[in-house]
Amino acid sequence: MRFYLVDRITDLLPGESICGIKCWSLTEEFFNEHFPGAPIVPGVLALESMAQLLGILLEKSHLKLFGKENEVYSILSIVHKAKFKSFLLPGDKAEMTGTINTVDISHGSGVVETFVDGKFISRCELSFVLIPKKKFIHDRLSLMRDEYFNILTQTAPTRDKRAE
Repeated sequence: MRFYLVDRITDLLPGESICGIKCWSLTEEFFNEHFPGAPIVPGVLALESMAQLLGILLEKSHLKLFGKENEVYSILSIVHKAKFKSFLLPGDKAEMTGTINTVDISHGSGVVETFVDGKFISRCELSFVLIPKKKFIHDRLSLMRDEYFNILTQTAPTRDKRAE
């Protein structure tokens, strides 16, 4: 994955819901061109951030339902509805909440909402194809995804251990 657009997972209940954070920094390269003098987060990147969060929930939910031998990757397949009420700006801490609508052996869907400072920003209804990990020949992708997930979920415990 070229862009990691979730900075932290704050809550995860497989089969139910997920909460996560993305902090949009002015140092992001795309702000130079989108738009000079009036930077905003491109809608496609905001949508991708929400999709990544929901994809993680679907993968972990699938693991709980079908076991490690049926582990999957989630691939966004359909954006049913996307509603943006406001722009995401440099410095915004986007708090996202995702919930599952459905999950079966090869598909999943759900809803993600984004808030900044308690204000509603966006809502998306998304569907995913769930691809078995065993279809991938190289383990490198699995190792990278596992490392990313561990970073997303272990930030606070790591900080607490370092403080001791």
